[in-house]
Amino acid sequence: MTTNGDIFASLYKKLSRNQRTESSLYFVLLREWLQECDESHYCKRSAQFWPTRVIFVGDFGSPVLNLWEMKCEQYKPSNRDGYIALSHCWGRPEREDQKGFCTNSENYRHRLDRFSEDDLPKTFKKLLKLHDEEDSDWNNEAGPMVQVFGSAYCIITTSSTRNWKEGFLERESTPRFRYHCDNKIDIGEFKADVDAGLLNGRAWVLQERVLSRRTIHLLKITYIGSVVMVPRRKEYFLLDPEFPERLSSSGYHSTITFIQFLFEKYAQSGLSKKSDREIAISGLVKRMETVFKNEYRHGIFADCLSRLLLWRRVPVHTNLQFNNDQGGLLLVQVWTFRNCRTERQMSPPVILDTDLKDVGFCWFDRTTNIHFQHCVVIGMRKDTEEDAEKAYYILLVRKASLENQYERVVLGKIKARCVSKEYCKGELS
Repeated sequence: MTTNGDIFASLYKKLSRNQRTESSLYFVLLREWLQECDESHYCKRSAQFWPTRVIFVGDFGSPVLNLWEMKCEQYKPSNRDGYIALSHCWGRPEREDQKGFCTNSENYRHRLDRFSEDDLPKTFKKLLKLHDEEDSDWNNEAGPMVQVFGSAYCIITTSSTRNWKEGFLERESTPRFRYHCDNKIDIGEFKADVDAGLLNGRAWVLQERVLSRRTIHLLKITYIGSVVMVPRRKEYFLLDPEFPERLSSSGYHSTITFIQFLFEKYAQSGLSKKSDREIAISGLVKRMETVFKNEYRHGIFADCLSRLLLWRRVPVHTNLQFNNDQGGLLLVQVWTFRNCRTERQMSPPVILDTDLKDVGFCWFDRTTNIHFQHCVVIGMRKDTEEDAEKAYYILLVRKASLENQYERVVLGKIKARCVSKEYCKGELS
């Protein structure tokens, strides 16, 4: 079987025989790789979706650019292979810099005619949307991002740049090639250069990488390669060019493990606007809903309800709060939590009974004002029903402002004898 690494090595050997500079060889190699992928792999398809706007860069060497509105008849993309999306770090540009470089209501008509590449920063994003000050436009364009990146011919990521002022096409060395075919090979260099880079710590970029059929990572120290993961690795599903088709045959355990991995990774990703937290992953979960054929709400898929409810937060010093408009999550049986108390230790806090014996442990969602006497039993160990020492996996809850509504404050594991059999119905919000 021919691997992507073999293809890179073969192309490099063939092209290096010609008299080319390292820079020109580098770009020829990229074009050859894309052509090889077009002809040999199933991931190449004609674009079934086009963004609202694209930048037409013209012929090679032309400094003139055009902003195209794809709804216009003259730009119908019937005979075009597609578009390339660019993913990079904006950094923190000043307001005046944003006005000068971003497409906005003042320069929009001018750019529809033509404009110079000098009007753009060294590093620029695809400018598929107007500047963020145009809230209505952003609201329209944020949702379809799943299609923008999922339909792109290719995505180029500038993993080596820290802001919009830095370029990314200058090469500092001859290209190096890495390819990995199993889990015995150390991929630490790729993780350090790409996965742990500033760009890939952003929430929007996680969605971009998963939805992309193929991605070229551009670094100052050139790194080109294809990482082929074995199915047992959680990243295997993120590398699915038809995401999330691999999940359709992954099995329950692997699916649960991946979902937990995905949401944990996403929760640790940064956002400039906290209000984007839900929409920046919406494209992924909508696709997953289609494959799983069940409903998704607030980080929970219906078929995985009990397992996904048992999440815990990382240790922080602030209370965990939810949006008021989320509404009730599910109807539950709220059980009485018997005479126990919690005692904070280093990791994790323990639950003590009336004799001060250790009967379980817990993780807090809040650091202050913790009052509770009810719990929701989410799962239990597969022991005999009468075994009072078996483990219950629980959420400790307290009454919310609305009648028969409760909110979680603690995740825990406790012995069955500490939970009363008396219960009432309520709604966990």
